[in-house]
Amino acid sequence: KGLMDGIRAKGALVGGFVKFMMGFWAFMKAILGFDFSKKFFGFITGKVSLNNVRVLISGGGPLAPIVVKQYNRLGMSFIEGYGMTETSPISTLNPMEAYKLGSVGRVLPGIEMKIKDADEDGNGLVCVKGTIVMKGYYKNEEATREIIDDDGFLNTGDIGHLDDDNYLFLTGRQKNLIVTSGGKNVFPEEIENEFQLYEDVEEVMIAGYAMQDGSEGIMAVVQPPDALIKQFADDKESCVARIQKTIDEVNRTLATYKKISKLVVTYDPFPMSSTKKIKRPVALKMLKEKGLI
Repeated sequence: KGLMDGIRAKGALVGGFVKFMMGFWAFMKAILGFDFSKKFFGFITGKVSLNNVRVLISGGGPLAPIVVKQYNRLGMSFIEGYGMTETSPISTLNPMEAYKLGSVGRVLPGIEMKIKDADEDGNGLVCVKGTIVMKGYYKNEEATREIIDDDGFLNTGDIGHLDDDNYLFLTGRQKNLIVTSGGKNVFPEEIENEFQLYEDVEEVMIAGYAMQDGSEGIMAVVQPPDALIKQFADDKESCVARIQKTIDEVNRTLATYKKISKLVVTYDPFPMSSTKKIKRPVALKMLKEKGLI
């Protein structure tokens, strides 16, 4: 998002030209099978020292497809992996030569992976077994039994599905799941990914909230960027209205049961983990104490 913000800051003419050329070179790559965009966009990627980078490696969380597409159109490719400390270190890999957009990769040799309690869309709890799985938590048998079953499968806490080629697609964390009034499962991370390239959103957290009929609705808690906060320092209503336009735009891309029905704007930074993920329970507690939710 920061890279594209820099392009937009040059004005509508420059932004429009770059966007057009990104689409043009993507089309030429599909036709000719050769990528000219890396050389062409060197004047942009060089500004952030990416012009000589051959491949980008991503981990720590699923990479939003919209971000991958953006970098691909600038001539850069990704390798993505999935794992956790307890599975030392990865159990899937999405390689450049067989990259699947939206997936965290194909299950590696010697590793068993199963989807437990899958729903109608095939999404369920991701469980892993193999020599990569830890023996257990040090001097904590109870915690070990909670995460590793009798068959040796480790409960990752992630929800996802496997395709016919054994590629894993993650949809969210089990503990963050929102269940709507119609019984539909909504994964906050899926909706949050839709905001990746919007300049009016610095951070966003999707969460459930209790509606008057007792069902659970979808709420977006947005932290605006500093530039927007300064722009509307004396007019917070206009700031909220500006962000609501972004919410409306994202809602047009979402299924009916995933649409955001409540917006909360916070002008304070979210509490973040060392891996730059929002600490959801801490953030929700903070927002409740401030009377925002």
